[in-house]
Amino acid sequence: MIAGPDKPPEFRGGFFFGVKYGLVDVAELEFGCLPAVVDMELTGILVDLDTLRPLAERLDTEKQKLEAILTSEFGDINVNSASQLLQALYSKGIQVSDTRNETMLPFAPDHPFIADLIQYRKVSHAIQNFTGKLPNHVNPYTGRIHPNFNPTLTARL
Repeated sequence: MIAGPDKPPEFRGGFFFGVKYGLVDVAELEFGCLPAVVDMELTGILVDLDTLRPLAERLDTEKQKLEAILTSEFGDINVNSASQLLQALYSKGIQVSDTRNETMLPFAPDHPFIADLIQYRKVSHAIQNFTGKLPNHVNPYTGRIHPNFNPTLTARL
């Protein structure tokens, strides 16, 4: 840590700061984890793209089917827009305060399209966060994703 006149005395002298605030044990724990973290970063996570591609295709097909069902039920609205969806639900006689899944789930037994909407959200989430992104991070030489584990102040990697 750099000491300077613009820093308060308790921040000058990095080791003293660590001792004073009880961070030596934290630093020792973090340094002890470094060999394992480095090994995980270098080894990477194997991704079987031959298995992932058919999964992505199935999810895309399911999303298209659900979009067709929701379009026939709600008309031409953006089901990802909370305000448009809320208005469409009101027009169907469903009085909800928001469009969160937990709020709409009690209405699913009487309105099957609610279950379709929740399933649409799950499928869209899987596509957006997994099948759509993972292939872009695979190293073409190793066939693996090599993550960067950055320690944080909350003790998570």
